[in-house]
Amino acid sequence: MLAMNVNVTKYEKDNLRGLASVDINGNLQLNGIRIMESKGKVFVSMPSYKSNKNGEYFQYYHPVTKEFYEALETEILAAYHLALEGKKPEKKEAVEDIEVSSVRVTPYDKDNMKGFATVVLNECIAIHSVKILQGEYGTYPAMPSYKGADGEYHEIVECSQNLKNSIKREMRKAMKEEKPDIQKPTTEEPVKKTRRTKSKNR
Repeated sequence: MLAMNVNVTKYEKDNLRGLASVDINGNLQLNGIRIMESKGKVFVSMPSYKSNKNGEYFQYYHPVTKEFYEALETEILAAYHLALEGKKPEKKEAVEDIEVSSVRVTPYDKDNMKGFATVVLNECIAIHSVKILQGEYGTYPAMPSYKGADGEYHEIVECSQNLKNSIKREMRKAMKEEKPDIQKPTTEEPVKKTRRTKSKNR
């Protein structure tokens, strides 16, 4: 089981009740998760962004199994309720390593950008919009980020160097298997049209 340690910041505005970040195994941090309330029910919403292509909203990352979604939501809401009492959850220790299950690459050649990737970890969480950049020593992954109100870019997903290296190795393998013709990026995954994913990323 992956160890999920949640940090919650209380922040009330409209139906927003707080913001959460989740550290998984000390190797992966998911930022920008929103804690929402509607009709007296509190739930979580994964961060999303608006596509310039068609105006739809797409998630930066999301659980790919019902079991992991429920486990993630349970941990976040438990931490939220503790935060309301001025408490923090106990730290959990990992009993399972984070592994790269698959990498899907969409070539897109522009300047130093060579494509986009969707990375699946432990067959339970997918990370979209990972940029493939060309560096002096080959291609490398850049985790999705957003521009904040301060004008600075902030990573919505943070990885340890070891995990980044694993993603880089699998990404390079996937790129060798791709056809050489260049296509426009099509890695975006539409946000499911449910109450949980309609909120805009702020």
